[in-house]
This record gives sequence, structure tokens and C-alpha cells, in this order.
Amino acid sequence: DEPAEEEPIGKALRQVVRRLADAYNESKLNTPTKLVLLVVGLFALLSTSGAWLPLVVILATAYGCYWLVREIVLTVHRQRRPIRVPPPPPVRGSDQPTAVHVQPADLRREAEDARRGADRVHAVAVAAHRRRRWHEAGEYALPVKPPRQKLAELLGSMVGGALVAMTMCLVMVILNSFRSTEPRPEQYAWLLLVSTAGAWAIMVPSKIWEARQGDAMVRRFVLMVIGLGLGVIAFFSAAYLEVDLPYDPKFSQPHSYQLPPSFYSGGQPLLMAYLACFGSLFVLIRWWRQADPLRTTRMSLGAMIISVVLAWFVAAMWVFPQPWLMMAAGAISASVQLASPWIHPKLRQSNGRMR
Repeated sequence: DEPAEEEPIGKALRQVVRRLADAYNESKLNTPTKLVLLVVGLFALLSTSGAWLPLVVILATAYGCYWLVREIVLTVHRQRRPIRVPPPPPVRGSDQPTAVHVQPADLRREAEDARRGADRVHAVAVAAHRRRRWHEAGEYALPVKPPRQKLAELLGSMVGGALVAMTMCLVMVILNSFRSTEPRPEQYAWLLLVSTAGAWAIMVPSKIWEARQGDAMVRRFVLMVIGLGLGVIAFFSAAYLEVDLPYDPKFSQPHSYQLPPSFYSGGQPLLMAYLACFGSLFVLIRWWRQADPLRTTRMSLGAMIISVVLAWFVAAMWVFPQPWLMMAAGAISASVQLASPWIHPKLRQSNGRMR
């Protein structure tokens, strides 16, 4: 079977996103400035979701219909293509081979089809190699580390993650104060505790999975269990600190459907809401990639945006007060990426040659 041609609209969008990510990574701004601009931009984007979200939903629906029709047409076209029957073999006992007359146009058409097929196979192979590169690079680029060195790196990353979380939470609480009520110390303490615990909970299994191939579904399941545990920590810390997590009215209003009474009481989330939100958030995001030493850059703009957007989606789905889950996801992503070890691409090549 011939590989399917890449959908042009999706290809163009991926190219635009890749160019924006490259422009961000190659900019001369320092990391703190990038983080501040990122947080401000995300808050401005998500707070105005009521204006642009319906348009995005309409465009996504139209694209889905177009993609479905395109796949149907291509499938029918492939099924209707004439099947080339090879010439019959020569009759046994005959000294002369059977002559087969082939028109020059047929030869040119077959050569063109073969060339296109080879180009498609090459494109698919390149894409598959890029997908495998992330998981297989650790086998030849990462040096073998003794357990003591891994433990020292993990402890250093956890200390650095706590410092990054402290700074990120302070910045986000200050920015959020311009849009809502005055921030309270217990809110900052709760956000810092949840963000630090979440970053540590990601760093530990990521260090175990370092330079190893593994099933993504198994890792997602492990992270879901970790997310449930983080939900328990978030609930009891909120109860201990007597934190009030108000819903910011400037964000899009929650859905009209009602969740069971075990989720909310007086507008405040209960244990089931924390479990549902943090469990869903951790199963949706491939957090271990943000702690991989062979990630493209130390701090990826795309990874942080995806984390915050998925947190917004999860909070909207479970009617969790906005923007607290987004703030926690952004702080966790920044802490994991900035504090986890990262090997420069040039050093990866030298390590690979040495091994």
C-alpha cells in the first residue's frame, strides 16, 4: 500500500508552529523575560476566550468535515485504481520467451508513479525517524550514570524546581491580582505547595525513565496515579490553609451542567473535583518529555503553552475555578523544564561519538 499524502492544511499549520517555536528559541531574550511574556500572553489569550473560542470551534469543525471527506475521496480513488496484471509466464517447453509489448507512455507513467511512491516512502520514513529519535536518542547520546550520580542530579533538580516554582507562583499571583481581587498569602502558599509537589512528582519517575524506551500508555497510567495523589495533596492543603479559590468572572463561565454533590460545596471544590482535575491533567500531558535531558531546548515555549491550555480545558470540563489549575500547570511545566538536566545538542553529538 502506498503511504497517504500529508494533509496540506495540517502540514502548513505545523510549519507555522515550528517556525514560531524556532523564533522563540533563537531569540536573544533571557529566560525570565521569556517566561514573563509567556505568562502575560497566556492570561490575555485565555481570559478573552469568550471572543475567539466560538470561531475556533467553527473552524475546527469545518476542518474535521474537510478531513473526513478528503479521506473518503482518497480511499475511493485508491480502490478504483486499475490493478496492473503482470504478463503471463512463458509456456513450459517453449524455447522463445513471450513477447510483451509495452507502450512508451506506459513506461513513463510507471516511472513517474514509482518516483512519487519513493518520495512518499522517504517522507514517511523521515517522519518516523523524527518520532523515534526522541525515544531512541538516549541509548547512544546519554552517558551511563551510576545510581549515586542520578540521585544527586535528582536532588539538585528538586531544589532548583522548588526555587523556580516559588518565583513563577509569585509572578502569576501578582499578574492575577490585576484582573481580580487582591491576592491572599494562603492562596500563594497553596499554589506554591501544589506546584512544587507536582514538579517533584514528575522529576522522580522521569529520572527512572531516563535513557529508556517505554510504553507511552504505561507512563500515562503512572502519571495519572501520580496526578490522583497530587489531587489529594491539593485538597488537604487547601483545607488546612483554609484557601478560598474564587472563580475569576473575566474567564469564560463554566458549563451549565451540574456535577454530583460530591464534587463541590458552596462553589468550592471537594476531594472528587481535585482528583478528577489533577488526574485528567497528568494523564493528558507527556510530562516525562519536559524532563528529558535530550529535549530540544531547556525551556520549550510549546510545551508550556500546551500544558496551560490543557489545564484550561480540564478546568472547564470539571468546572474547576479558573485560573488556578492553569497557574499550577504553568508553574509545574516551568519548574520541571528549567530545573531538569539538559544536554546541549553539540554535547550530545560528542557523547555519541565517544560511545
